[in-house]
Amino acid sequence: MSSIRLMPSGVARRVENSGNFIVRCLPLVVFGLIVFLMFLYAQAQETVDPTAKPNPIVEVIATDHQLHTRTKYVFLRAFSDGTVEYHDPWHVDLFDPVLTRKKLSLEQLSHLKKVLSEPEVSELSGEYHGGQGVDTSLRWDVTIATSDGAHTFTIWNFTYGLAHGPLPGRLITEAASRVGCAFEDIGNQVKDWKRHSPQCSRQIDEAK
Repeated sequence: MSSIRLMPSGVARRVENSGNFIVRCLPLVVFGLIVFLMFLYAQAQETVDPTAKPNPIVEVIATDHQLHTRTKYVFLRAFSDGTVEYHDPWHVDLFDPVLTRKKLSLEQLSHLKKVLSEPEVSELSGEYHGGQGVDTSLRWDVTIATSDGAHTFTIWNFTYGLAHGPLPGRLITEAASRVGCAFEDIGNQVKDWKRHSPQCSRQIDEAK
């Protein structure tokens, strides 16, 4: 029968002491790991804020003037991530003014940014007037976000034709027309329409 050889007492004590050291240090190791993970989580929260909103590119506040009423609403908002908020002017429900939201494609977003950053557009100011309506008018107050803050101007009756003559005042310029047509294109994309105002129909014909 083989004899069982006992571990020398000195070695046994060292093994025992090592085990006790690991047991004593384990809570500290776990605590350190938790602190490290909390630090990484805090850094991630600072880097990517889930509540952060994309930057606005442009906002259009519309005011619809009828014979006995005046209705003000958000016509269009576009953001840097391509999100668009749009209110169909044909269906403005004052009791439930819910905006339609849609994501523009990269091509559509790039086109909008290109139009809004044109030098001629940056020089727009004051009011521009389209055709007269029959007891109606539609005002667009346009605010374009810029590095210096905001650039604002107003377009009246952009979608109206000239059958009843132009409104008094400065007429819609080519630059203002390009901006209005960019808004009209977004509206068509949101509603899946191919409807063009006289202003934009003329631009399409000239581009052919």
